[in-house]
Amino acid sequence: MQDSTPAVPLGTVVNGCRMQVKAKCPYVNLSTQNLSNVELSLSDLRGANFEGVGATSMNAPLSKATRLRGAGGNFQVAGFGFSDLTKADLTKAELSFAAFSFADLDGANMTAANLAFGDLSGASLVGANLSGVNLSDSNAIGADFTSANLRGANLSDADLTGADLTNVLTDGAIFCNTLMPDGSVARPTKGLCPLQTEP
Repeated sequence: MQDSTPAVPLGTVVNGCRMQVKAKCPYVNLSTQNLSNVELSLSDLRGANFEGVGATSMNAPLSKATRLRGAGGNFQVAGFGFSDLTKADLTKAELSFAAFSFADLDGANMTAANLAFGDLSGASLVGANLSGVNLSDSNAIGADFTSANLRGANLSDADLTGADLTNVLTDGAIFCNTLMPDGSVARPTKGLCPLQTEP
């Protein structure tokens, strides 16, 4: 069973940012900090530096996080539902099982990030760079990928039902048992898809 104790107690100040609901932490430097299980709902995280952070199960839904810098951070099982992450940098971030439902990720850079088993349902990713991203087994029902870059992305077993793929770049993307916007299955395969291993 995963420990749910916050790495930083509620109310603690880290580099000028008080760890709490409705935190006001624009442009603070939290890089490489351990923020696992920290509660930051409804917070102002605009331009904050989360590069290399350890933030598993961090909860920050309904937050303002435009231009957040989270490259290389570990946000596994983190919650960003309904947050504004416009133009955020999540390059090579660990985002497996993370929740971005109905989040605004327009123009975000998620190059080579791991979003396996992630939740992007209803999210807006217009013009986002998702090249080389791992979206295997993810839920992207109703997501808007208009003009997004999905070159080389792994879409194995992803659910794209009702998603908008207008002008999406998919050169080199892996489609395997991928549920497409119209309900069809792209490249149905028995057994494991490419890059998948036995559990």
